[in-house]
Amino acid sequence: MRFTVPMAMFGWPVVAIGCFLLLRPRVAVMVAMIGGWFLLPQAPPYQFSGLPDYTRQTAIFLGILGGMALFDPRAFFRAKWSLWDLPMLVWCLSPIPSSLSNGLGLYDGLSGALDQFIMYGTPYLIGRCYFSGKQLERQLVYLIVAGGLLTLPFLVVELRLGPVFHKLIYGYEQFKWHQVWRLGWYRPPVFLRSGLAMGTWLAICGVLALWGWRAKIYKQCIGVPASVAAGLLGVFVLGMRALNGYGIYAASSGVLFSGKITRGRVVLLAFALLPVLYVGSRVTLNWDGAVLVRQARLISNDRADSLQSRLLHEVALIDHALKRPVFGWGTYNRNRPDVSDEDEPEGMMGHRSITDSLWIIAFGQKGLVGLLGIGGVLLLPAVLVWRRVPASQWATPGAGAVVALAVVACAFAYDGLVNAMYNPVVFTASGAVLGLARQRRVRRRGMPVVTQADAGAGG
Repeated sequence: MRFTVPMAMFGWPVVAIGCFLLLRPRVAVMVAMIGGWFLLPQAPPYQFSGLPDYTRQTAIFLGILGGMALFDPRAFFRAKWSLWDLPMLVWCLSPIPSSLSNGLGLYDGLSGALDQFIMYGTPYLIGRCYFSGKQLERQLVYLIVAGGLLTLPFLVVELRLGPVFHKLIYGYEQFKWHQVWRLGWYRPPVFLRSGLAMGTWLAICGVLALWGWRAKIYKQCIGVPASVAAGLLGVFVLGMRALNGYGIYAASSGVLFSGKITRGRVVLLAFALLPVLYVGSRVTLNWDGAVLVRQARLISNDRADSLQSRLLHEVALIDHALKRPVFGWGTYNRNRPDVSDEDEPEGMMGHRSITDSLWIIAFGQKGLVGLLGIGGVLLLPAVLVWRRVPASQWATPGAGAVVALAVVACAFAYDGLVNAMYNPVVFTASGAVLGLARQRRVRRRGMPVVTQADAGAGG
């Protein structure tokens, strides 16, 4: 069956609201969010005079907010806000001072703030309203893993046949086939922005499935035993041949198992601080990252050349960003300087500065204020877990979900050092974990453990 792009884009809010008629609100928000993010086409935004652009994210989250307002309005009042939520507020509002300081006007700033809220604030709000405390994080892990398992049939087809679904369903290709050929086979994007985005998604699901099985968070997920779900998603992480997915999966799993093996939390704190040290060294110490390029050459010369080019482009972008360090340059590509032939270092590909990484985009467009905002959203969950949850509880049903969600959010920050992927479940996970800031410190006896029946309910 073929859908037109307008039919899908403008019809999804109706589908999202319909989810609230058929499912409990907690399940409906995740089905509408993951379903829309995975299934909607990669289409240019619709532009309307006097209104913000209508994008994939607009279609997804306007429907969810409408469903919440109509069928579960009390959800908006469940969240009890604290200072730990300040980074998301800063990130959502950062376009306003950025636009004003660059003479782009208040309307541009308000439009940018609305876009930020829809894209980042709404999934965060879902985590705060629906999945904070009372063992609700376990249900979030279950639903994310279920979403990952349901994407696997699409991947099986595209691993064998190439990127066929977007053309089959929406009538056009979002990629040329040579763009998805990696290491001797296809790397399927399905309906996502790229194979890298799919690799990130599978790695997140794979980590949560692995820890869901190890910590006995649930016995089975949509009828699949927890051990089988962890194995399947792990195999597909490998099959995607996405280096960022490998990194997220390996680093997150290593941090989680380190807590069980060492009974210490220092690894988690170091995991949360390393991105800060990396960005600080790149900005203030002019660290060139050559050691990273050398390590990448052990895997692939092509990947190493790409990484080297990104790091060299970042030098120009950092120098340009430091001219407006507080609020950045705003939008309209003002954060991207041109590099002349004389200034172009050996190994840099192209004269127009390339913004490949989330951190350099945030720093260039919103300055240090925006960078602190998005960094806090992704890294503070790990800091909160480090403070509140003893390592002896990491592999228990009560605390395992909270720890895994925090580690996944932190790992996404690492991906943001080299890529600019978007995944809404990461911000839902962050909101769910940071909601625990208002709750009491976890005692040595551990978090309350629900029954085995509840552990498998997932809904």
